Amino acid sequence: MERKRFIYAAVIGLIGVFFVYGCANQGRLRAQPRSGIAAAVEDIKQNYDEFLIHANEWPAGEVSAIVFDPRQDNRTIQNDGWTEVTSKEQLSKLVERSKRNIYLQFFKIYVE
Repeated sequence: MERKRFIYAAVIGLIGVFFVYGCANQGRLRAQPRSGIAAAVEDIKQNYDEFLIHANEWPAGEVSAIVFDPRQDNRTIQNDGWTEVTSKEQLSKLVERSKRNIYLQFFKIYVE
């Protein structure tokens, strides 16, 4: 009976360790000041080739999020089901449509 308890505790502990380890590389969001949004977006538009860009449109036709993933950092943001931005023109249209959102915020993802 004691041995079964030990085995159950060990299995639960092992699952807990894997769960914590799997979530250890998750990024944290930090809101950026509103005053720098326009300059940051213009910088990204100028250096379009340095980013993998994806957008989420929900509801249809409304831009709810745009993700700018730097190519040179050897990390990838997972974003299944998002639209890949394949041209500067498409990015410009998405940015213009996102300005209609009254809750426009700019977040930076930090990985600790």
